[in-house]
Amino acid sequence: MQLCEDTHTLKELCQFGYMHEKLSVHESMVRYFGSHSSEQFIRGKPVRFGFKNWMLTSSGPGYLYQFDTYCGAKGIGPERSKLSLDSELCLIF
Repeated sequence: MQLCEDTHTLKELCQFGYMHEKLSVHESMVRYFGSHSSEQFIRGKPVRFGFKNWMLTSSGPGYLYQFDTYCGAKGIGPERSKLSLDSELCLIF
């Protein structure tokens, strides 16, 4: 699948380079109208149906350093379940 190959290439390229001192984690929706088990619905947003992505960006210019597509509650074990969402995302990235 071409999208998977492009995503893998982009993730490899994002891991190299200079990172800013101040980073932030953002979420975004990629519009999708088909049927897929990982598709999300968020009421009241401009893009209501699609795939949710978590992105690690610089706070100033907003350069993308890393991203991950949300596919449900994967990899959350009992030892990490008491952490906040911000802490979980920091461990992922």
